[in-house]
This record gives sequence, C-alpha cells and structure tokens, in this order.
Amino acid sequence: MKYKVGDKVKFLNEVGGGVIKKILSPTMVEIAMEDGFDIPMPTNEILPAQTDDIKASVFNRDFNVETVSEKEDKEEETFSRESKLQQLSSLQNKQKGIYLAYIPHDQVWLLKDDIDIYLINYTAYEILYSFVLSSQDGEYNNIDYGNVAPYSKVLIQTITRDEIEQWLHGYVQVLFMKENDTAVCMPMHQEFKVKILRFMKKESFSACNFLEEKSVLIHLGEPMKDMLQNTWKKDDTLLMAGMQPSVKKELSPVDTYQTAQKEAEVDLHIESLVEDHSQYSVSQILEIQKQKIVEIMENAILNHYKKVIFIHGVGNGTLKQELIKILQQYKNIHYFNASMQKYGCGATEVLIGNKCEKE
Repeated sequence: MKYKVGDKVKFLNEVGGGVIKKILSPTMVEIAMEDGFDIPMPTNEILPAQTDDIKASVFNRDFNVETVSEKEDKEEETFSRESKLQQLSSLQNKQKGIYLAYIPHDQVWLLKDDIDIYLINYTAYEILYSFVLSSQDGEYNNIDYGNVAPYSKVLIQTITRDEIEQWLHGYVQVLFMKENDTAVCMPMHQEFKVKILRFMKKESFSACNFLEEKSVLIHLGEPMKDMLQNTWKKDDTLLMAGMQPSVKKELSPVDTYQTAQKEAEVDLHIESLVEDHSQYSVSQILEIQKQKIVEIMENAILNHYKKVIFIHGVGNGTLKQELIKILQQYKNIHYFNASMQKYGCGATEVLIGNKCEKE
C-alpha cells in the first residue's frame, strides 16, 4: 500500500501508532509517536488506522502535517517516484530507448532482499505510459500509468522475492512527446516476458551507462521517428487512387538483424555493437557480447524466429564458449557450426523450436 504524509497508522506487531511525518523511501516512513518521538518504520509493519485508534494528542502535535484542505493550497514535500538517470561513461553503453529494470535493494547479495521495478525513459522525449501485467489465467491488471521526463526513471512498484513471478509478463504502452518537434513518433506497444531463472544468477545483474545499480534490464523499444510522416505522404496518393495505405510495423531488436523471414544474423564483434569500444576492458567487452546474445535469443523466441546465426569469429575461443554456455540454458533449440564456406569456423547457427524456453 502507498502511504503519504499525514496518514494515520497503527503498528502491525505492536501496540500503538502515530502519524506519518516523512516518506523516507518507497518502503520506509518516519512516524510521529504520541510520546513525542519520531521513529523510522518499514511500510510492511504498519496498517492504516482510524482516528479513534490513536489518541487525539498525536494529531495535535505541531510538526506541520497538512490537512487535506491545506494540501490543496500548498504543495507538500513528499517522496517522488521519478528521478533523473545518471550519466556514467565508464560503464557499458546502452542504446537509447525505453527499458524495464529490476533493481535489488541489496547490491552486494543480489539474490536476496526486495526488488524495485522501474520504467526507464532513456530518450530525449517526455513519455506517457501505461503498465499492464498479465496473469497466468489470461487476465490483465492495469498496474500504473503516468508520465516520465526525458532521461528519467519512475518507480512502478517495490516487490518481495516471493512476488517476482507475478511481475514477469505484461505490456508497456508509450506515447513519445517533444515540444517543437517537427517529427511524430509511432506509439509503442511492447509485450515483455522475463524468465524467473534470470533472478537466480548473479551474472544476470549488471550496471550500465545510465544506471549504476546492478539490475536485470529489459529493452522494450525506442522512438520510431518519421515513420508517420513518410506514410502520410504516400497515403495521400494511395487514398486518391482508392487504395488502402499500408501500416509499418515497429522493429524489435532481433528484427534489425533479419536476413530472411524469421531468420537473423548477428555479428558479435564489439565494433558492430558499440560505436567506440576503446574505453572498455576485455572483460567489459565480453560482458557486452554476452548481453547481446541473451537479448537476441529472448527477443527471437518472443517473436517466433526459426533461425539465428551468431558470428563470433575464431580468436581464442572464449566468446564461442560463452555463447555455448548461454545456449545450453534453453530447451528445444539446436546449435552447430554455421556454414564453413560462408563463415569459416567463426559462426554458430541456432535453430529455435516452436516451444522454446529457458531451463
């Protein structure tokens, strides 16, 4: 439950209660007690209380808690779910776009403690968003909606480890807006599916150039600029001729590598993945390549691709070994050396079955 300054609460496991004086974080508040002390308290250890549940003296204390009518006249200082992204050139550079991030509270022991779920706007556009979860029985739950400033993130929810499975499948819808922009961007409607296995391995969590905290990061899409204008210009002629204009489909990450119907070819050489790789160490480069493999495999499965070829080169064989380790985590796929005539010994071909999933 979300609390705000001035809410009357009682303790879940103790006698007594008070008034929320300050929001310390999404999971921690400061409570003004009737004995004159202020104490921090986790939100999962308090409950809303009626006025009669707590002595009236608590609410008569002079600690500047505003009434509902006062809040309408004066902006109260409360915890904001939105915050600016960082700019960290020393970490892995990510492409612009909209991301979903699962950030553990404990950044040392990544596989325990609660998780913050953020929607990240790593673009120059302000966005309007809606966040919808899909349940196992096929129902949809509208969880959150709002706007996010450019290069900012918004906290969707804080969850416990036991709740993770309820937050792995859903949809994010986004409208992109920019003042005085001459181009119009296509709305984004993107499904996301995250495997529970990713939250059981430390290597699934990593930092990047706009997010210093380690997280499971999902790229949802990016602004598709000029598509509407180009379509409209052609549509005028088509409509005059009595023809129905075509609608262009937004490209997913794997679609950018498409070579044939439901087939893709991905070059894993670092110069093909980032503009300037001189700033990265050998271990950082390998991490970028591994993340690209996971991103393409997850996206290829989601979009029902049948074949993906990964070009890894020969080198010392490290990248190929890491590729095989990742592929071994998937069921119902087959992988083998790609065409010797076309790629030499530097590529691996992956055939994806109809019911492919991660172990």
